[in-house]
Amino acid sequence: MIIALFGDIHGFFEHGRSSAIQVFHEVVGSLEVDIILQVGDMCYYTSHAQPIHWIYGNNDSVAVIQKIERGEGSLNNLIPIKTGEILTFQKGSEMIRLSGLNGAYDPFLYPLLKDQLTEEWQKGYFVKEDLEACRGLKGLDIFLAHGCPWGLGFEWRGQDMGDKPLRWLLDEIEPQFMFCGHTHLYKEIIYNHEVRVISLAEFKQEYYLLDTLTGELTRIPTM
Repeated sequence: MIIALFGDIHGFFEHGRSSAIQVFHEVVGSLEVDIILQVGDMCYYTSHAQPIHWIYGNNDSVAVIQKIERGEGSLNNLIPIKTGEILTFQKGSEMIRLSGLNGAYDPFLYPLLKDQLTEEWQKGYFVKEDLEACRGLKGLDIFLAHGCPWGLGFEWRGQDMGDKPLRWLLDEIEPQFMFCGHTHLYKEIIYNHEVRVISLAEFKQEYYLLDTLTGELTRIPTM
């Protein structure tokens, strides 16, 4: 299969102030792929020509996502992946199993219970029980997370941008691929000789096509 992958989308391109979500909409409409995935911080929401399966980041509106899940509103082809939900895609004899973790990490919110996240902004972060819901996800081809695992070299100016809970989860589930956002930087590492952990740059810079048969990941400049 060919899978299109998108990092954080956010607001506007610096040159010309073009709307990032409008360019994203146009790119999605032009793609000839089997699956489209996005790793959070879409930030603006519109209908699309093809299904987009995505997790939310800390800058997404959980209220909008909940409306989509209830079947309210008129947004077409935006399909939120629930934390720990396994999706299966099949084409011929090939089958892809994927899942994801919604939200970003905040050390002050992480120990809380889910129902203690009462403010709207807090709902864009995961808590410990969310990771517990994912720890049994064995044998996945793809796992999506908004942040990156700690201690693997995902750094900015010498600072580790990763999260320790995501490193723990990576050790627990060991998917074939783990795709991450949030850092806005492209980087790929091979973990434990077999897991490909890939941080995706912002959509303003590039997006990606993954050939699941060969494992080749192609980087495509957006503008």
